[in-house]
Amino acid sequence: MISNEVKLAIGGTAILVIAAGGYWYWLSTRPAPHAIDAQPPVVAEQVPTAPQPQFPVAAESDDASREPLPPLASSDTAFGAALESVIPSSRDRQLLQPDNAIQRWVVSIDALAKGSMSQRLRPVSRFNDAFIADAVPDQADEYLLSPANYKRYEPILSLAERVDLDAAVAAYRRFYPLFQQAYTDVIDPKGYFNDRLIAVIDHLLATRDVTAGVRLVRPSVMYQFSDPALESMSVGQKAMVRMGPENAQRVKALLRTLRTKLAQNP
Repeated sequence: MISNEVKLAIGGTAILVIAAGGYWYWLSTRPAPHAIDAQPPVVAEQVPTAPQPQFPVAAESDDASREPLPPLASSDTAFGAALESVIPSSRDRQLLQPDNAIQRWVVSIDALAKGSMSQRLRPVSRFNDAFIADAVPDQADEYLLSPANYKRYEPILSLAERVDLDAAVAAYRRFYPLFQQAYTDVIDPKGYFNDRLIAVIDHLLATRDVTAGVRLVRPSVMYQFSDPALESMSVGQKAMVRMGPENAQRVKALLRTLRTKLAQNP
């Protein structure tokens, strides 16, 4: 049996391509006006400031005709409607979990570069078909990752490749304040989600290419990589290996395109 964390990571890796997008720019700060006073200036106590985001999101211009964003806790309806422009097919949208969607995506994207991922907050539906491992002849308790597994990831990868990234950019940028709120509420109170997003993309792009047969062991119910270097990878990088070299290259191509868009100034 393949671990639930790796199943979720595979979905989350593709969902990263769907969910992300946006135009970034560097925020400038206005210097405070200098007061003219004959008295010696009072030196205010220095208060530590949060680090400046490396990839800040441009705030939307005020538009009186546009509905204000709902609270994060009740954002599913509005966000689901926005997803219809990104993923027009209702059948495709059935691959995604509709409730607490923004929170799910934020938590799962963050977890791709970590060692574990929440089953409860998975952003995509479960894989229903069984994981396949081929026994290695004359090697007790050792297996090979079967290429028959690779086709299991075709629906979510095909969906990622069909997504209109320009529409995804618009939807992400529109709802960014809620993504940021979810990130600071659940993950890092002082962090900036866009910076984390790009860091996760870079982490996934750094996954080593594994083209030879991938050996597995099964010390308990779940399979593990027999190579300690592979087994020590994050759940996102493990997912890249388990989906097979061709699928991994498809994901990397999408992530490179997305990375370029994220680095562009508006």
